Amino acid sequence: MGAAPTLSLQTATAPALSVADLRISFSGRTVLDSVSFDVHAGELVAFLGANGSGKSTTLRAVAGLLGHDSGTIEVEGRPTGWRPQRSRPPRQDARTAMVFQRFHLVPRRSVLANVCTGALHRMTTWQSLLPLTFPTAVKEEAMEALARVGLTDRAHEPAGRLSGGQQQRVAIARALCQGARVLLADEPTSALDPSAAATVMELLRDLAEVDGLAVAAVLHSPSLAREYAHRIIGLRDGRIVMSGTPETVAEGRIAGLYGTPTPQEAAA
Repeated sequence: MGAAPTLSLQTATAPALSVADLRISFSGRTVLDSVSFDVHAGELVAFLGANGSGKSTTLRAVAGLLGHDSGTIEVEGRPTGWRPQRSRPPRQDARTAMVFQRFHLVPRRSVLANVCTGALHRMTTWQSLLPLTFPTAVKEEAMEALARVGLTDRAHEPAGRLSGGQQQRVAIARALCQGARVLLADEPTSALDPSAAATVMELLRDLAEVDGLAVAAVLHSPSLAREYAHRIIGLRDGRIVMSGTPETVAEGRIAGLYGTPTPQEAAA
């Protein structure tokens, strides 16, 4: 079990990520309705909720993978995101990086090469077309990222040989090589055993507290959220219905995210 999370950031400072009144609909059905939240540098925020509650949709909109109907998304005070009725999807904002449940690595390529792809947005066109010839500076950055996640000794192995937990750490290293200041993690532990899940969560919390990243993670496990997050946000039917620290959020309120709460839960 990890130590209880502590938070040293000054909440009076401007948030690294700010989402206000976000609304998304698919085929006339509202999926997100007036979703608003902030994530500060140095903070790990966990999103909880049942399947279909809007957790992953929220992160995908922040990452620029989905458009939104209305509302605003700002990263470090600058607008990002896009509206499908007004524009084509823009190039993904390099200030945000997404880590998924599935690692999206190229199994036959080396761990180092997979991490180097995080820097493609900073490379010239001809360099990006020749991924086997990553510049020396990019390789050095990738090795630093691997050192940060504890995998320098596996740098030249095919990524497919690594365990699930190790592959997830490679995906996180790729995000670090991208240079993102906001790290989004969509169920990063759901395919991992408990030990590997704890290692990944400890890393995400450490990247917030030590490296000063703003980390937003969709989790399927309330216990992991309580143990590692600085703040928990709960969604139900596309709306935020709960927000607070692990110490202030009652068990009954979390239980209510996954079904109809009992009178005792509702009163908790």
